[in-house]
Amino acid sequence: LSEGLNLDNEISKVDLPKSGVQPGQKCKFAGWSNNQILFDESENSDSGSDSESDSGPATKKRKIDINQGGQSNYLTWTQFEVQDKLSCAKKSTPQRDNEFCAEGFYDENTKKDSRGMAACPGDSGSPLVCNNVLYGLVSSSRCSIYFPTSFVDVHKHLDNFIYKHIKCL
Repeated sequence: LSEGLNLDNEISKVDLPKSGVQPGQKCKFAGWSNNQILFDESENSDSGSDSESDSGPATKKRKIDINQGGQSNYLTWTQFEVQDKLSCAKKSTPQRDNEFCAEGFYDENTKKDSRGMAACPGDSGSPLVCNNVLYGLVSSSRCSIYFPTSFVDVHKHLDNFIYKHIKCL
């Protein structure tokens, strides 16, 4: 940048990681994707059976393509949980040494369900931020709730790329 930014409630900075991201870590993912999103509709059962399970409420998925699949006019975000390499490999998402994967999850504390969310076209390079630390950038995604999103591991590129290409802040 040729000049500094004025930081305020709408513009803030994130920190670079001091260590690698850990599996199970809950993070926020933001992007300008093509707006193909899955909405959850709670199943209403008259049978009197409990619609909740160990993995959260029973839901039906309904795909809505708003904005005809084009870029969003709004930055959107969701929560992702970092997965371990074995979980990623089992879901047919091979990871390079400098990558990790993350996907939506059901949050028991907030009762929010981000399992129907995925990175899509337009999200490449978008950030994954955990506790105000930039851990990943979208490297690839199948735009599917059945496959986790792959992220470049920012920590693994600090010395060999990032610090070499930026001036001291």
